[in-house]
Amino acid sequence: MLSGLGLAIASEWMFAPELKSCTVQPVLTEWALPPLDLWAVFPAGRQVNAKARAFTSFIEKQISGDNNDDANNRVAVRMSSV
Repeated sequence: MLSGLGLAIASEWMFAPELKSCTVQPVLTEWALPPLDLWAVFPAGRQVNAKARAFTSFIEKQISGDNNDDANNRVAVRMSSV
């Protein structure tokens, strides 16, 4: 199904089943994308509600590597007010 479609830069989780079954093979495993800054921006002068804070905390844990052993999958998440 995926044979001959070429190369892709994608998160490992997107191809987890295919990697496990060897349908796709990782290449350039020593190479990694540069780190990425991701900002959560909230209106100035307002208290951030619990849902927004919980969501940003969840996203930070998911993509910062806290739940992932892959050290190359690190993202800096910063909260800011505008």
